[in-house]
Amino acid sequence: MKLKVKNKGIAIALSIIATLIFSGAPANAAGEFGTKVTINPNGGTTETNGLKIEIAGGQMQVFRSTSEQLYQGSPSPDSSDNCNMYNYFTVAIDATADKIVGCAYYGGTSSPNEVLWASGTITNNLNADQSKDGTVTLTLVSDEVSTGKTITLEIIYTYEYPRSYVDIQTKLTIPAGIPGFTGAKLYWNVDATLGGNDSGNQFTGNLTDGSLATGVISEDGTAIEAFNQLPNQNMRAWAGRYTCAWEVGASDCPNNESGWAFNGTDAPIGISNSEGIDNGWGVQSRNVTGSGDWVNSWRAYFASCLDSSVTNLCTLAGSSSVAAPEDDPSQLAQTGTDAGWMTGLLGAAIALMFGGISLRRRSNV
Repeated sequence: MKLKVKNKGIAIALSIIATLIFSGAPANAAGEFGTKVTINPNGGTTETNGLKIEIAGGQMQVFRSTSEQLYQGSPSPDSSDNCNMYNYFTVAIDATADKIVGCAYYGGTSSPNEVLWASGTITNNLNADQSKDGTVTLTLVSDEVSTGKTITLEIIYTYEYPRSYVDIQTKLTIPAGIPGFTGAKLYWNVDATLGGNDSGNQFTGNLTDGSLATGVISEDGTAIEAFNQLPNQNMRAWAGRYTCAWEVGASDCPNNESGWAFNGTDAPIGISNSEGIDNGWGVQSRNVTGSGDWVNSWRAYFASCLDSSVTNLCTLAGSSSVAAPEDDPSQLAQTGTDAGWMTGLLGAAIALMFGGISLRRRSNV
C-alpha cells in the first residue's frame, strides 16, 4: 500500500468543495497552477494511437492502451495541487539557510527546510488536428527561499504523435543575492505503474550514441518506462524502490542510498539490485553554482513492447515479448541484454560479452 501525500489546507479544501457544489466547475477548471492541459485527448486507448498526456501543477499523467503509467495519489494531475501525485519536481537550494523547494516529504514527515511552490501558469501550442501533439509550457514560482527571493521553474513538455515518449525541458532560474548560496539541484522522480503492473525489473544501459538509458520494465515484459539521456546533457539517473528519493532509510535503493530529494544530496547513478519491489525511477541535474537560467532536457519513454518502434528498447530491458523491429533512429541499441527466464544462460552470456548493460530480473510478489 502506498502512503497518501499531504492534503491541502482545510480552507482550500472547503473552497474547492464549495466551488464544485455550487458552480458545477469542471475538473480542469483553472487553479493556482493554471488549467490542466491534455495532449492527444482522444489517444492513449490502443497500441497505435499514441500517448494521452495530462499536465497540471508540475506533474503529469500518461495513458497508454487505456492504462495509467504513473502512480496516482488522485486520478490525474490537479491544477490546484502540485503534490497529489508521485512525479513532482523538487529543487534543493544550498545556502546559509538550506531549502528544499517542492513536495519535500514522505508520508506525514516534512523536511524542516521545505518551501512550497506558490503559484504557476500554463500555456500550450498544440496542433489543430485534435491537439494530437505539440508543446505545453508550465511555469512554477516558489515561496520565498530567502527574504524577497523566489525561484522559478519552467517545464516544457513536447510530444510528437504517435511516439511512445515525451521530451521534457526545464529552465531553473536562480536569483542573485540568496545569502551564502553555493548551488542548486533539480530532481524529477517517478513512481511507475507500468500499465497497471506496480512492480517490475530495473535496467540501465547505453544508446548507440553512448547516451544513458535507465528505467523499469513490467514483470510480463510488455511495458517500459525509461529515462533517455539526450545529447549534450549530463543528468544523473536511478531506478529502484519508488520511495528511494524521498524516504530516508528506504530499502532497495541504488548503492543503498536514499532520501536524496528530502535532504538535498546527490542522487545515485544506477539501479537497485533487489528483486520483487514496487519500483520507480528518476533524474537529477548536476549541481548549478550561480544565479541565472539553468537548462536541462531528457526523454521519458512510456512504451509497449508490442510497438515495433521501440523493439530495441524492450530488447535492451530484457523483454521476451517484442514486436518486429522498425527503422526508427530513436531506438536503443541491442547491445548486451539479459532476456531473463526465457533465455537463461544464453542471455547471461550475451550480457557478459558486451558488459555495457546492468539488469535485474524480479519475481512476482
